[in-house]
Amino acid sequence: SREQRAAAIENNFFLSYEKRLGPQFPDSGKQLIQSMLNPNPLLRPTANDILRSIFFRETIFKNCSYL
Repeated sequence: SREQRAAAIENNFFLSYEKRLGPQFPDSGKQLIQSMLNPNPLLRPTANDILRSIFFRETIFKNCSYL
């Protein structure tokens, strides 16, 4: 549900922390941000694309059965 997704994002579920400096940032996250910064707005991902991205599936929404 939308509420469960919002709670997962808010709580940053499944992001691993290394040396107390913050979460490790996977390559899929870097690629997602790069796609979001595309100068051509037609090539940027939609909100749905972002939520369904590999980054969200392997970190924040990992092991969530409702996706």
